[in-house]
Amino acid sequence: MLNRDEIQVEVCGLQPFENEKFRGFSLIWAGNIGFGEYTIYQPANDQSVWFAESEHMDSKDDKWFLKKLMNDFIEKIEVKE
Repeated sequence: MLNRDEIQVEVCGLQPFENEKFRGFSLIWAGNIGFGEYTIYQPANDQSVWFAESEHMDSKDDKWFLKKLMNDFIEKIEVKE
């Protein structure tokens, strides 16, 4: 079992995509547990809902890994004034 407090991950890239069925993006990540992609998308015909594929890092009721990735991503953003 992973010790969540010891996991260090960083977002290395963002890959947007769009096709006839879906639109979204993949967060490319790496860390002390390996590397992977976290894909977030929505149906092209329904912009009211989002789905995610986390390579089994998260579950419907527990999005701890996404929160780690988004925190890293947010910290890397430089806001222009």
